[in-house]
Amino acid sequence: MFTEEQLRILERRIKAACCDAVLWGGCWLVLQRSFSRPAEDRPVLLWGAAAAVLLLVAGAELFTGVTPGKWLTGLRVRRADGTAAPITSLLIRGSLRLLPLAILLLALPATSTTAYLIAFTVSGTIATCFGCAAYLTFIRHGLSPFDLASKTQVTQPGDQK
Repeated sequence: MFTEEQLRILERRIKAACCDAVLWGGCWLVLQRSFSRPAEDRPVLLWGAAAAVLLLVAGAELFTGVTPGKWLTGLRVRRADGTAAPITSLLIRGSLRLLPLAILLLALPATSTTAYLIAFTVSGTIATCFGCAAYLTFIRHGLSPFDLASKTQVTQPGDQK
């Protein structure tokens, strides 16, 4: 079903995704806890640091295709021919990957519990659908939906594919 190379890259991609999810989830949790307090009681240093980390990680993904997880596991986003992906492809890929996080961040300033729960439910549903779509797309095409949409692929340095 899978080649050795696909399994090796899939394993690294899962490790990278888990690392990124922990980082994004931790930052979001800090922001959520900070914004659940009245404005005068928010620890500016704490939520400022979490917001800065999220901005740096999102910017790095949007403009270079690199995330902390990909960097730790040695993965790179490239074109199918192995050349560097153009900025437009990276922006498309990154925007699709960061959509659930963006929706969660939009829920932070929500003052009503209903608005917050709606945003949280929508982003959780999108994240779950992304996970299922990524798995099914990888089985059929050997690529994630983000890679198919942006005409890129995730490779290890030294791969000739």
